[in-house]
Amino acid sequence: GSAVNAAIRIAAAGIVVIGGGYAGAFAASVLSVRAAQLKQFYLALTQMGFNIGFLKLPVAQAAEGAAKTGHGAVSRVLLNAAEEMKNAEPPVAFERALHRNRSALCLSAEDEEILKDFAANLGAGDTEREMNNIKAACAKLKLAQTAAETERDRRGKLWRGIGLLGGIFAAVMLL
Repeated sequence: GSAVNAAIRIAAAGIVVIGGGYAGAFAASVLSVRAAQLKQFYLALTQMGFNIGFLKLPVAQAAEGAAKTGHGAVSRVLLNAAEEMKNAEPPVAFERALHRNRSALCLSAEDEEILKDFAANLGAGDTEREMNNIKAACAKLKLAQTAAETERDRRGKLWRGIGLLGGIFAAVMLL
């Protein structure tokens, strides 16, 4: 009777604690994904710069080539942008691709602004202007990546701790 009831309560409390820890870990993982995606955008734009500056490829082909070197949401943005460039100007195409993949991206409003600034000048000038646009975006992305990694390291522990403590608190309330 009461022993079984106590065992069920303890098991339920354990599940609640684990759930709280999982929720905290999930919140922290968003911070990790943001840092990783910024790094992927940085690497992809660096590749685009190589494709435009040295291989002398048009913007659409440069984006497509850069997409093939990466993976995940960032690659999809570049592939979609290259696809859109068949029917639209590069700035519009890149913006559409960003918008289409927004749900898979864990970027802040500031991060998106960097990419929108990059998009606004995409395909607007000669090779030198393209390279300067890419270099400017890469410099900003690198700073954003460093900030995201710092935030991940600092606030990731906080979120995991809050999740676990919240789970323990809820378990105590259940017992």
